[in-house]
Amino acid sequence: MDCNDVFVPNAFTPNGDHLNDEFGVSNRFFLGEFIALEIYDRWGSQLFRSVDPFVKWDGTANGEDSIPDMYLYKLYYRCNGEEQARAGGFNLIK
Repeated sequence: MDCNDVFVPNAFTPNGDHLNDEFGVSNRFFLGEFIALEIYDRWGSQLFRSVDPFVKWDGTANGEDSIPDMYLYKLYYRCNGEEQARAGGFNLIK
């Protein structure tokens, strides 16, 4: 698998059932060198940032559950020696 073939889900359901409860990169071993994952609300406020590829967003911000809505992510990684950035949207469903 090529490190440019990054899969980022388009929805997740942080409802405590241990299925799809966190948002993050699922194929992090093929990613190349992970730099950071950032999550933003629709108004551009950063809710989450991690530099650890194994830490995913649990759907909370400042200790509170986030509302069902569309959120944005920015993923930074190094692939074949070049820094890459990928951005997109996903839904938090409850």
